Amino acid sequence: MVTAVFNHKGGVGKSTTAVNLAAGLAKRGYRVLVIDMDAQHNATDYMGILVSRSDPTIYDVLFDAMDPHNAIYPTDSEGLYCLPASERMINASLRLNQDQIAVPSARLYSSLKKHGIQAEYDYIFLDCPSDLDAVSANALNAADNCIVPCFADQFSKSGLVNVIAAIEKAAENGCGTEIRLLGILLCNFRRVTKTARMNLEEIQTALPEDTFRTVIRQSAAIPDSIEKRKPAICMSKSPATEDYEQLTSEYLLRTQRTDRITRIASGR
Repeated sequence: MVTAVFNHKGGVGKSTTAVNLAAGLAKRGYRVLVIDMDAQHNATDYMGILVSRSDPTIYDVLFDAMDPHNAIYPTDSEGLYCLPASERMINASLRLNQDQIAVPSARLYSSLKKHGIQAEYDYIFLDCPSDLDAVSANALNAADNCIVPCFADQFSKSGLVNVIAAIEKAAENGCGTEIRLLGILLCNFRRVTKTARMNLEEIQTALPEDTFRTVIRQSAAIPDSIEKRKPAICMSKSPATEDYEQLTSEYLLRTQRTDRITRIASGR
């Protein structure tokens, strides 16, 4: 199961969600891989992976045909692995679009399939950059489903239209994957704010099946965990720990339900 964590807005909790959800699944005994696609490499740093410019990363997988196995690093959490990013990804979208031979938006999909990466992990998370570019397209084209973290504000609510349109377009990529929206996830939620409560209610009303019931509350534990380079879900009990544990349970329910529907539809 490959899940892209995507929104074209920055700072809405994509890396935090990818890392904590992956760590939550690893805590439950699953083998999980996080692939960092972003030049800011926030997920890489959060997971405590330090790479130099000469160390293999997702850049080498995309542009030097490197076997992804050679760029995957273990983390301090058992069962949790990272395929890191670095600053070399800054011009990755431009370089992908200049390729006159390969399909620029299908390189990641092709590499994962060629080297059998999906078969080795129960869950794979793709932490996407905030741009609607060729790098994000690679992630969406390689994924089975997508989580869209956002805030409960007017800007995030308005931007959901473009995000959902991008996911629907990726579903028609012809790669053999048919990505679907797994759920919209409200992050950094301040329940005491009337505007936040109103926007949450509007999103849940408009997209009841496509919005996670779990809400990630604002918590000092999250920036603290980022500073310590350890997922909040692996630290002492806090609202963030509780919320990401609940999200892990809901994610499993949603993905397992999707798997059953797919098997029924295919006659397996």
